Amino acid sequence: MPVLQLPADSAESLAPHRTRPGWELCYGVGVLWLRIPDDSASLEAAASLPALARYQVDRLRRLIPFHATLPTGREPDGPWQALGEVLTVLPPPALFPGRMGGGFPVGLVRSSSLKEPAALLAPLSVLLGWAENAPRPRLRSLVFAAAPDGRVFVRGTPLPPVPGTAFYFQSNLALPCGWDFAPPLRADWVAQSLAVPVHSTVLLTPENGAVEISQESFVPLTLAALRRTRDNLKSAASPIAST
Repeated sequence: MPVLQLPADSAESLAPHRTRPGWELCYGVGVLWLRIPDDSASLEAAASLPALARYQVDRLRRLIPFHATLPTGREPDGPWQALGEVLTVLPPPALFPGRMGGGFPVGLVRSSSLKEPAALLAPLSVLLGWAENAPRPRLRSLVFAAAPDGRVFVRGTPLPPVPGTAFYFQSNLALPCGWDFAPPLRADWVAQSLAVPVHSTVLLTPENGAVEISQESFVPLTLAALRRTRDNLKSAASPIAST
Protein backbone atom coordinates (compact mmCIF):
# COMPACT_ATOMS: atom_id res chain seq x y z
CA MET A 1 0.00 0.00 0.00
CA PRO A 2 1.43 3.44 -0.91
CA VAL A 3 2.11 5.91 1.90
CA LEU A 4 2.94 9.59 1.41
CA GLN A 5 4.66 11.92 3.86
CA LEU A 6 3.26 15.45 3.52
CA PRO A 7 4.04 18.86 5.08
CA ALA A 8 2.05 19.60 8.22
CA ASP A 9 0.32 22.56 6.56
CA SER A 10 -0.86 20.64 3.49
CA ALA A 11 -4.22 19.43 4.85
CA GLU A 12 -6.11 21.85 2.61
CA SER A 13 -4.59 20.23 -0.49
CA LEU A 14 -6.31 17.00 0.54
CA ALA A 15 -9.80 18.53 0.67
CA PRO A 16 -10.70 17.61 -2.96
CA HIS A 17 -9.95 13.96 -2.15
CA ARG A 18 -11.89 13.64 1.12
CA THR A 19 -14.55 11.35 -0.37
CA ARG A 20 -12.10 8.89 -1.93
CA PRO A 21 -12.54 5.43 -0.38
CA GLY A 22 -9.56 3.95 1.40
CA TRP A 23 -7.67 7.23 1.84
CA GLU A 24 -6.49 7.51 5.46
CA LEU A 25 -4.58 10.20 7.34
CA CYS A 26 -2.29 10.07 10.38
CA TYR A 27 -0.68 13.01 12.21
CA GLY A 28 3.05 12.82 12.86
CA VAL A 29 5.44 15.26 14.50
CA GLY A 30 5.58 18.15 12.05
CA VAL A 31 4.23 16.05 9.15
CA LEU A 32 1.11 14.33 7.84
CA TRP A 33 1.02 10.71 6.68
CA LEU A 34 -1.40 9.71 3.92
CA ARG A 35 -2.20 6.07 3.14
CA ILE A 36 -3.96 5.31 -0.15
CA PRO A 37 -5.11 2.19 -2.03
CA ASP A 38 -2.65 0.70 -4.51
CA ASP A 39 -4.72 1.34 -7.63
CA SER A 40 -4.15 3.49 -10.70
CA ALA A 41 -6.90 6.01 -9.85
CA SER A 42 -5.50 6.72 -6.38
CA LEU A 43 -1.90 6.88 -7.58
CA GLU A 44 -2.83 9.31 -10.35
CA ALA A 45 -4.83 11.52 -7.97
CA ALA A 46 -2.00 11.56 -5.40
CA ALA A 47 0.66 12.41 -7.96
CA SER A 48 -0.06 16.14 -7.68
CA LEU A 49 0.08 16.26 -3.86
CA PRO A 50 3.04 18.13 -2.29
CA ALA A 51 4.65 15.00 -0.86
CA LEU A 52 7.94 15.17 1.00
CA ALA A 53 8.44 11.45 0.32
CA ARG A 54 6.54 8.54 -1.21
CA TYR A 55 6.76 4.95 -0.04
CA GLN A 56 5.47 1.45 -0.56
CA VAL A 57 4.71 -0.53 2.62
CA ASP A 58 5.71 -4.20 2.73
CA ARG A 59 4.05 -6.96 4.79
CA LEU A 60 6.26 -6.06 7.78
CA ARG A 61 4.98 -2.45 7.63
CA ARG A 62 8.39 -1.18 6.52
CA LEU A 63 8.61 1.97 4.40
CA ILE A 64 10.38 1.47 1.07
CA PRO A 65 10.88 4.64 -1.01
CA PHE A 66 9.46 4.57 -4.52
CA HIS A 67 12.08 3.36 -7.03
CA ALA A 68 14.13 1.81 -4.21
CA THR A 69 14.43 -1.65 -2.71
CA LEU A 70 15.67 -1.10 0.86
CA PRO A 71 13.37 0.06 3.71
CA THR A 72 14.17 3.33 5.46
CA GLY A 73 11.70 3.19 8.35
CA ARG A 74 8.36 1.87 9.54
CA GLU A 75 4.82 2.91 8.84
CA PRO A 76 3.40 5.07 11.69
CA ASP A 77 1.26 3.18 14.19
CA GLY A 78 -1.49 5.76 13.93
CA PRO A 79 -4.25 6.24 14.79
CA TRP A 80 -5.19 6.28 11.10
CA GLN A 81 -8.51 7.89 10.23
CA ALA A 82 -10.54 8.08 7.05
CA LEU A 83 -9.65 11.28 5.23
CA GLY A 84 -13.26 12.46 5.13
CA GLU A 85 -13.61 12.08 8.90
CA VAL A 86 -10.40 13.99 9.63
CA LEU A 87 -11.21 16.94 7.40
CA THR A 88 -14.65 17.36 8.95
CA VAL A 89 -13.19 17.88 12.46
CA LEU A 90 -10.74 20.66 11.59
CA PRO A 91 -10.13 23.05 13.25
CA PRO A 92 -9.23 21.28 16.49
CA PRO A 93 -11.86 20.70 19.18
CA ALA A 94 -11.80 22.67 22.40
CA LEU A 95 -9.70 21.49 25.30
CA PHE A 96 -11.38 23.60 28.03
CA PRO A 97 -13.33 22.71 30.09
CA GLY A 98 -12.06 19.15 30.26
CA ARG A 99 -13.32 15.89 31.64
CA MET A 100 -11.60 16.05 35.01
CA GLY A 101 -13.46 16.77 38.18
CA GLY A 102 -14.36 15.41 41.56
CA GLY A 103 -11.43 16.67 43.59
CA PHE A 104 -7.83 17.14 42.55
CA PRO A 105 -5.86 14.78 44.84
CA VAL A 106 -2.80 17.01 45.40
CA GLY A 107 -1.87 20.66 45.39
CA LEU A 108 0.86 22.58 43.60
CA VAL A 109 3.47 24.77 45.29
CA ARG A 110 6.27 26.97 44.08
CA SER A 111 9.50 25.10 43.40
CA SER A 112 13.11 26.18 42.86
CA SER A 113 13.75 23.20 40.58
CA LEU A 114 14.51 24.24 37.00
CA LYS A 115 12.59 22.34 34.34
CA GLU A 116 12.99 22.58 30.57
CA PRO A 117 9.75 23.95 29.03
CA ALA A 118 8.08 21.46 26.70
CA ALA A 119 4.71 23.17 26.16
CA LEU A 120 3.18 26.64 26.24
CA LEU A 121 -0.25 28.04 27.09
CA ALA A 122 -0.69 31.36 25.27
CA PRO A 123 -3.39 33.60 23.77
CA LEU A 124 -4.40 32.57 20.27
CA SER A 125 -4.06 36.16 19.04
CA VAL A 126 -0.44 36.36 20.21
CA LEU A 127 0.46 33.00 18.70
CA LEU A 128 -1.21 33.91 15.42
CA GLY A 129 0.75 37.16 15.22
CA TRP A 130 3.99 35.24 15.65
CA ALA A 131 3.05 32.52 13.15
CA GLU A 132 2.24 35.06 10.44
CA ASN A 133 5.90 36.11 10.36
CA ALA A 134 7.62 32.84 11.32
CA PRO A 135 9.36 30.72 8.66
CA ARG A 136 7.24 27.72 7.67
CA PRO A 137 9.87 25.14 8.74
CA ARG A 138 9.76 26.72 12.21
CA LEU A 139 6.13 25.57 12.62
CA ARG A 140 6.56 21.96 11.52
CA SER A 141 7.65 20.60 14.90
CA LEU A 142 4.65 22.08 16.74
CA VAL A 143 1.11 20.88 17.47
CA PHE A 144 -1.67 22.71 19.30
CA ALA A 145 -5.12 22.41 20.82
CA ALA A 146 -7.51 25.33 21.16
CA ALA A 147 -9.84 26.56 23.90
CA PRO A 148 -13.11 28.51 23.56
CA ASP A 149 -11.68 31.31 25.74
CA GLY A 150 -9.05 32.20 23.12
CA ARG A 151 -6.06 30.28 24.52
CA VAL A 152 -4.03 27.56 22.86
CA PHE A 153 -1.82 24.82 24.32
CA VAL A 154 1.27 24.26 22.16
CA ARG A 155 3.63 21.27 22.27
CA GLY A 156 6.96 20.76 20.49
CA THR A 157 10.47 22.16 20.29
CA PRO A 158 11.56 24.81 19.99
CA LEU A 159 8.52 26.54 21.47
CA PRO A 160 7.30 29.86 20.04
CA PRO A 161 9.00 32.87 21.67
CA VAL A 162 5.73 34.51 22.78
CA PRO A 163 4.33 35.51 26.19
CA GLY A 164 2.51 32.72 27.98
CA THR A 165 2.78 30.06 30.67
CA ALA A 166 5.47 27.44 30.10
CA PHE A 167 4.84 23.82 31.13
CA TYR A 168 6.99 20.73 31.69
CA PHE A 169 5.89 17.10 31.66
CA GLN A 170 5.90 14.37 34.25
CA SER A 171 4.62 11.33 32.40
CA ASN A 172 1.45 12.60 30.69
CA LEU A 173 0.89 15.35 33.27
CA ALA A 174 1.74 18.95 32.30
CA LEU A 175 2.79 21.20 35.22
CA PRO A 176 3.63 24.91 35.00
CA CYS A 177 7.36 25.57 35.17
CA GLY A 178 8.32 26.69 38.67
CA TRP A 179 5.64 24.53 40.33
CA ASP A 180 5.65 20.99 41.71
CA PHE A 181 3.41 18.61 43.63
CA ALA A 182 2.75 19.24 47.31
CA PRO A 183 3.54 16.92 48.95
CA PRO A 184 6.12 15.42 46.52
CA LEU A 185 4.43 12.53 44.73
CA ARG A 186 5.12 10.19 41.85
CA ALA A 187 3.53 11.34 38.61
CA ASP A 188 2.19 7.86 37.85
CA TRP A 189 0.33 7.82 41.20
CA VAL A 190 -1.25 11.19 40.44
CA ALA A 191 -2.21 10.04 36.94
CA GLN A 192 -3.77 6.89 38.39
CA SER A 193 -5.70 8.92 40.97
CA LEU A 194 -7.06 11.12 38.21
CA ALA A 195 -7.87 8.10 36.02
CA VAL A 196 -5.98 9.71 33.14
CA PRO A 197 -6.37 7.82 29.83
CA VAL A 198 -3.08 6.56 28.41
CA HIS A 199 -3.17 8.76 25.31
CA SER A 200 -4.39 11.93 27.02
CA THR A 201 -2.52 14.86 28.53
CA VAL A 202 -3.69 16.47 31.77
CA LEU A 203 -2.98 20.15 32.25
CA LEU A 204 -2.47 21.01 35.93
CA THR A 205 -2.62 24.58 37.25
CA PRO A 206 -2.90 26.06 40.76
CA GLU A 207 -6.02 27.98 39.70
CA ASN A 208 -8.01 25.45 37.69
CA GLY A 209 -6.89 22.06 38.98
CA ALA A 210 -6.81 19.34 36.32
CA VAL A 211 -8.06 19.52 32.74
CA GLU A 212 -7.82 16.61 30.30
CA ILE A 213 -6.67 17.16 26.72
CA SER A 214 -7.30 14.17 24.47
CA GLN A 215 -4.75 13.19 21.85
CA GLU A 216 -7.33 13.90 19.13
CA SER A 217 -7.48 17.55 20.22
CA PHE A 218 -3.97 18.24 18.89
CA VAL A 219 -3.37 19.18 15.26
CA PRO A 220 -0.28 20.46 13.43
CA LEU A 221 0.35 24.14 14.06
CA THR A 222 -0.09 25.90 10.75
CA LEU A 223 -1.08 29.44 9.87
CA ALA A 224 -4.21 28.15 8.14
CA ALA A 225 -5.26 26.09 11.18
CA LEU A 226 -4.75 29.06 13.53
CA ARG A 227 -6.80 31.33 11.28
CA ARG A 228 -9.63 28.80 11.06
CA THR A 229 -9.61 28.50 14.84
CA ARG A 230 -9.77 32.29 15.23
CA ASP A 231 -12.67 32.54 12.77
CA ASN A 232 -14.59 29.72 14.44
CA LEU A 233 -14.17 31.26 17.87
CA LYS A 234 -15.45 34.59 16.55
CA SER A 235 -18.47 32.86 15.02
CA ALA A 236 -19.22 31.04 18.26
CA ALA A 237 -19.03 34.28 20.23
CA SER A 238 -21.26 36.27 17.88
CA PRO A 239 -24.86 36.74 19.10
CA ILE A 240 -27.63 35.38 16.90
CA ALA A 241 -29.47 38.23 15.24
CA SER A 242 -33.20 38.41 15.93
CA THR A 243 -35.68 38.84 13.13
